Amino acid sequence: MAISCDMPKTILAAHMIGFVLNHPDLIKFYQDQFNTDDQYRIRPINQGGKIYY
Repeated sequence: MAISCDMPKTILAAHMIGFVLNHPDLIKFYQDQFNTDDQYRIRPINQGGKIYY
């Protein structure tokens, strides 16, 4: 996908991480799938259209 987007893989990965971290539903999805320790769970708060952790 990085080749088709004409960017380095690390830049594409950074864009993808930023996208996921700005969508609480995606954060929840990944944590539901892979989080094994609840003390590290991120609970994002949507306040005025901005996401806070």
